[in-house]
Amino acid sequence: MHAVKTIQIEPGSEIDRLLDEAATGPINLERRGEQFRLNRVEYGTGDIEAGYDAQRAIAGMRAAAGSWSDIDAEEIKAYLYRAREERTRPLTACESSH
Repeated sequence: MHAVKTIQIEPGSEIDRLLDEAATGPINLERRGEQFRLNRVEYGTGDIEAGYDAQRAIAGMRAAAGSWSDIDAEEIKAYLYRAREERTRPLTACESSH
């Protein structure tokens, strides 16, 4: 995992104004066909278990258990392999430079 780089933004700059917009909701940015998501990071108390309810989590897992039992796994795998062969997603910058 890469370390997150922090860049200080000059008050009143164009990026500063863009960040004001991102504070109210995510913004999609596009550069040379690549998509980026700009959104405000919400930091809590630092306690990742704050508000965690084990019984609620277990109940959610039990409710979801078996919900995909009617899905044909082989059909899904075949669909995914076909999609990869057909290149249904755009090339990334890294892929298109080769």
